[in-house]
Amino acid sequence: MIIIYNIIAICTYFFNITNLLPFKLTKKQNFYYITLLSITFFLFTPIIPQYITILLTICTSLFLCIYIKKREIGIFVALFGYFYGITLNNVLLFFYSKYIDPNIYSRQYPFTFMTIFFLILFITTKFLAWFLYKKINLFRFFAINKLFVPLILNLGLCITLCIFNIAMGNIIGYSHKIICFNAFIFFAYFCASSFLLYLVYQDTKKLEQEKQLEKENKILSGYIMELEKSYAAVRKLKHDYDNVLISIGEYIESNNLSALKAYFNKEVLPYSKQYSYDSSFSQLSNLEVPQLKSLFAAKLFQAINTGISVHLEIYNPITSFSEPLIHFVRILGIFLDNAIEAAAQTQEKRLHIALIKNKSNITVIIKNTTQPLLFPLSDLCKASCTTKGAGHGLGLGNAQDLISQHPEVLWTTLYENNEFIQKLEIQENPL
Repeated sequence: MIIIYNIIAICTYFFNITNLLPFKLTKKQNFYYITLLSITFFLFTPIIPQYITILLTICTSLFLCIYIKKREIGIFVALFGYFYGITLNNVLLFFYSKYIDPNIYSRQYPFTFMTIFFLILFITTKFLAWFLYKKINLFRFFAINKLFVPLILNLGLCITLCIFNIAMGNIIGYSHKIICFNAFIFFAYFCASSFLLYLVYQDTKKLEQEKQLEKENKILSGYIMELEKSYAAVRKLKHDYDNVLISIGEYIESNNLSALKAYFNKEVLPYSKQYSYDSSFSQLSNLEVPQLKSLFAAKLFQAINTGISVHLEIYNPITSFSEPLIHFVRILGIFLDNAIEAAAQTQEKRLHIALIKNKSNITVIIKNTTQPLLFPLSDLCKASCTTKGAGHGLGLGNAQDLISQHPEVLWTTLYENNEFIQKLEIQENPL
C-alpha cells in the first residue's frame, strides 16, 4: 500500500506540472522528468519528508530551464504548480477534517485522500491551463519583462509567507483548520495582487500610448504640412506649364539652341528636381499603418534637413504589418538612423527607401551611400564594432536580437559600390 501511495504522490506532482505547461513535453522529456521525480522522491523522502515538495520544485525548475527554450515559463509553472498544489491540499484537508480527525486520517485514510487529491488536482490544473493561456493569455506577462519580474517576485513572496505560516503554525500550535485556511488566503492574495499588478500596468501602458499618440500626431501634422506644400508645388507646376512651353517654343522657333540649353539648365531642370524631391512624401499615403507612417515621416524630415537626397517608393497600399508592431518600429528606426548618419558623411548623400507589398510578404529595402567599411560585414552587429567610440555601436545588435524573435522575417545585409543595403522580407502568413 505504501508503494502505491508513493506512486500516486509522484503522479500527482508530475501531472500538476505537465498540465500547467502551455505545451506538451515530448515522450523523451516526460520519461526524463518522471525519472527525476521518482529518484528524488524515493531517495530523499526518508531523510527530509517535510521538505520533499520543496526539493521537487527545485528539481522541476532546473529541469524545465534546461529542456524548454522559454525559461521564464518553466520558473513560473514550477513555482505556481507548487503553490497551487499545497493550497489545494490544505483546502481539501480543511473540509476533510470536518468529518475525520486530522490526527488519525493520515494513519487510516491516506490512500483515499491521496486518490481524491490526485483526481481533483488533475481536473483543476487542466482547467487552470485553459484559463491562463487561452482565456487571459498569460503569455503577455512572459513577453513583458516589466510585468513578468514583479509577477515572479510576488509569487515567490507569497510562497515564502505561506510556508512560514504553515511551519510557525505547527510550532505555535494553531489548529489544522486555521493553517489550511491561511494557506488559501495567501493563494487568494497572490491571485488578487497579480490582477491588480496587471491593472496598474495597463493604466501605465495606456498613459505611454497616449504620449506616443501625441508625439505621432505632431509628426503627422508635419507630414500633412509637407503634403500640402507638395500639392501647392504641383498646382504651381501645372499653372506655369504653359508658360514654360511657350518659352521653349520661342527658343526653338528662333533656332537658338544654346540659349534653350542655358534656359533649360538654369530654370527648368532645378525646378523639376525640386518637384521630384518634394513628391517623395506623397508615397507615404500608401503606408496606412500610423506608427510606421509617423516613423518614416520623421526620418524623411531628418534626412532632408541633413541635406540628403531622399527617394521613397511605396507603390501599393500597405494596411497591416507583422506584430508586435513596436518591434518593427524599433528595428526600422535603427536602420534608418544608421542610414541617415552614414549617408550624411558622404559626398553623394543619397538615401533610397522602398516598401514592396506582395501577396504573401512585405519587403523593406533601405539603401544609402556610405564611407568604405573599415571592418568585415559580418562584424557589424558586434557591440565593439563601431566608429563612434565607446558606448555606441549597439543599434544593429539590438535589431538582431529583435529580429531573432520573428521566424517569419528574413534579414539580409549587403555592401557594394560604397552603398549599404538593409533588406527585410516579412512573411505575412508564416507556416
